[in-house]
Amino acid sequence: MKWRFAVAGMILAAGAAVLGAPYLRADGFGYRVKSALEGALGRRVEIGTVRLSLLRGPAFLVERVVIYDDPAFGVEPFAWVEELEASPRLLPLLRGRLEFSSLRLSGFPVVNFVRNDGWNFAPLFSTDRLTGLPRIAVRGARIYFKFGEDKSVFYFTNVDLDASPPGRAGGAWEMTFTGEPARTDRAIAIGGAGRGLGRLSGSARLDGANPYLDVDLALSRSPLGEMIALVYGRDAGIHGIVSSRSRLSGPLRRARDYRPT
Repeated sequence: MKWRFAVAGMILAAGAAVLGAPYLRADGFGYRVKSALEGALGRRVEIGTVRLSLLRGPAFLVERVVIYDDPAFGVEPFAWVEELEASPRLLPLLRGRLEFSSLRLSGFPVVNFVRNDGWNFAPLFSTDRLTGLPRIAVRGARIYFKFGEDKSVFYFTNVDLDASPPGRAGGAWEMTFTGEPARTDRAIAIGGAGRGLGRLSGSARLDGANPYLDVDLALSRSPLGEMIALVYGRDAGIHGIVSSRSRLSGPLRRARDYRPT
């Protein structure tokens, strides 16, 4: 009978540890987590509080993350992330190395896409670092566009993006995404998916060796007046519903010739 109580106690203790793990501080791993993130992203990174979660993997929950950009694209950070969930690869972890199999950016992250003799996000998807590349998921983000020193009035809000790395040499990144187009000079109601300024969704393949981009886009049924306001920045008094599908395919360098303002 006593051994049953002992086993029950061990189970309860293990359960309490698992449930409490999301709240366990793991700042002692901070330096290793920071170094592993920099290795995975190829960018300098600053981090805040680090916690350990057993319910999600295990995974490290990192708060207040700043991902810096390549200096060639300016001094503004590439991304600000309120919370980043980093899941380690178990086999390297058993060998004493910290590598991440997936990264999940949430908490309304802000991302800057900059074009200055190339796009600043292109090196992140380079197949030169085929081994150890993590899956990347972004939830509820805002993505802004900058061309040299000029910031576009167009941006995307409520962006969800999933990117899977190539499984072989010469392969391509596979991506799916959804987001709401918007303008910085027009107020919008955040959280109205499929309403207001519409909602774009699509999938893409990005070959980091060339790099070559293949994108399928779909605009869900959206108010025509708001889409006109998105392009021209004012209400033209035209009403109706619009939807569309399109496909973009070609070398990523050709995207440098397209500059929305």
